[in-house]
Amino acid sequence: MAHLKEVHRRFKNGFREGSQAKKQVAASA
Repeated sequence: MAHLKEVHRRFKNGFREGSQAKKQVAASA
């Protein structure tokens, strides 16, 4: 599942932003 690898990387990068991270996490989950 390479998708999970990219999601985790995006989550780490988005986590700094906070707002975008929450939106991505919700869409990912």
